Amino acid sequence: MAIVKMARAQLTAFASERDQLLRDLQALSLVHFADLNYNFVGEKYEEVFVPDEASEDLAALRDKLALVETAIKGLDALEAKPGFLAGLNSALPEMSFQDAESQVKAREDELMAQAEQIRQLLRDQAQSKEDEARLRDQKQQLLPFQNLDVSLSELDKLQRTRYVVGLIPKKAEIDLRHALAALDHTYFLGLSQDEKSVYFLVLYTEQDAEAVGEALQRAAFSSRAIRPDLTVPAILSDYDKQIADLRVARTEIEKELQQQSANHLAELKLLAEWLRNEEVRLEAREQFIRSNHVFLLELYVPAEQLEELRSTVDRSLKLPYSLDCEIVERDDKQVEEVPILLENNKLVEPFENVVTTFATPRYDELDPSGVVMPWYAACFAFMLGDAGYGLVLFILTTLALSIFKMKQSTRKTLRFFQILSVPSILVGLIFGSFFAVDIPQFLPFIGILSPTRDTDTALTFSMGFGVVMLFFGLAVLGYMKIRDKDTLGLVADVLSWYAVVIGAILMIFGQNWGLGSGAQLAAKIMLVLGLILVLVFSARDEKSWGARLGWGAYNVYGVTSWIGDIVSYARLAALAMAGGFIGYAVNLIASMLGTSIIGKVGALVVLLIFHPFNLFLSCLSAYVHTLRLIYVEFFGKFYEGGGKPFRRFRAESEYVDIK
Repeated sequence: MAIVKMARAQLTAFASERDQLLRDLQALSLVHFADLNYNFVGEKYEEVFVPDEASEDLAALRDKLALVETAIKGLDALEAKPGFLAGLNSALPEMSFQDAESQVKAREDELMAQAEQIRQLLRDQAQSKEDEARLRDQKQQLLPFQNLDVSLSELDKLQRTRYVVGLIPKKAEIDLRHALAALDHTYFLGLSQDEKSVYFLVLYTEQDAEAVGEALQRAAFSSRAIRPDLTVPAILSDYDKQIADLRVARTEIEKELQQQSANHLAELKLLAEWLRNEEVRLEAREQFIRSNHVFLLELYVPAEQLEELRSTVDRSLKLPYSLDCEIVERDDKQVEEVPILLENNKLVEPFENVVTTFATPRYDELDPSGVVMPWYAACFAFMLGDAGYGLVLFILTTLALSIFKMKQSTRKTLRFFQILSVPSILVGLIFGSFFAVDIPQFLPFIGILSPTRDTDTALTFSMGFGVVMLFFGLAVLGYMKIRDKDTLGLVADVLSWYAVVIGAILMIFGQNWGLGSGAQLAAKIMLVLGLILVLVFSARDEKSWGARLGWGAYNVYGVTSWIGDIVSYARLAALAMAGGFIGYAVNLIASMLGTSIIGKVGALVVLLIFHPFNLFLSCLSAYVHTLRLIYVEFFGKFYEGGGKPFRRFRAESEYVDIK
């Protein structure tokens, strides 16, 4: 478990060589740039240096990237979606930085032209779909009038007769018909109707125009615009022809897009990755400062790569430059600015996410991943508490890791649960539970503690386990105090709390444990001495004694939080009991279905449905509640965090993993 040792470098070089230097540094990958605009401009360089802005170049590059991404998403939409199992093969194709650069540079202009062509095809495809939707809507509006077999232009030729075409609510039909029937020179032709409306044609003479208009107004009449030169059936036929033509054209577009996908999709994805890396380079520039001729940058690399950094800079820069390098120590004045890169073995590495999700450690702290791993595994295993469930978890994660090629982040998650499954099996054996069925005691440690039967013992053990875990957290803090040669901190922040908590426990339970009066007196002295140390020295950074004692008194009151922390570990037994009782209930229901064939089939169905469901709930509960114990109780004793994560000088891979 380690925080990678960092080296800091400050470089001054001529601006004409900046872009080539950035390209060469990006090939290193493990480079983290400090923001000089934040650190230095406004202090002593503001009269000479200004921020090295790249906003115009970034805007142009992002336009190119947006074009390529549009083309990729359009072509990806044509690909068949993989099934669940096939989707687990999510590992990205890999390519070296140099190969990616050579392939992109050789065909970048051509690929950008292809991306523009694909975007135009996608626009044509989208426009075709919009046009078809519009035609379908217009057709739908005209369908009720399809029995009108005369064009409006023919009706317009009538010299003394007028007409209206439209619809009214169905409930107004009778009143309209009666009103029109009272007129001598009107004709109502019903064309069709549906649940809400009646569609019709009315013919009338000039002398009845006013009466017809009033009747239509009372009936809430709505007119319908119809193309005048064709009959409605002819218009509908024309719509069908236009829709068919659009579909044919769209089929050709889709064929062209399929061809583009087969020929250029992989290249476009590589181009997108490269453009994102160029974007990272331009964004890095905005952390530099420059004058008219030179630029300044500050960066961090792992100390073991310092010589490689020096050789890269020397190879990249042809003009004179200044490079100052130093190894960063824990007591560095800028320790809060040092980026954090974690390096752990394969057993501990999956637990780094537990730490970084809470907070990245500071450079002057230690990486708690290795400390977290055994305690997290123990808490998770206790809460899961079944050898059968642990075995299923182990088999599933092992098969997935062996069969499928997945992204590194997915593999790390599966590896995390694979590691947790092993102690879960062991604890399940100690509990004597295999899918909530008692295991025969073929080994002496099997079934020595059952949360579902020995509830009081399980609760007591849980809280005792919590005390040990919290004391271990204090020991980690003590190690850091010893490492940093902070003797007062060791006494005031670590030994004092050991004295307080141990003294309080012995005072409360000492008589039950058979301790004599002398031991109990020693416990009282230990408690009082610990409280005095906390009162006087816990707020020793305060300048005045009043503030020191005030905050010290507040910290003394904090002893009550230890009670809550210890009691909180009762959740270990509570969740183990919950999962065990649910599993027992599943087995009981299955056993009640009888010994007939139907009963056995039903019992098998119950077991195959509800045991996996209980496994899922138990794993989810164990995962969440263990995180809570780690974050709130355990980390509260020794870990603060607040460091800056190391930012690789690379874009996050989406299509191709550029090494």
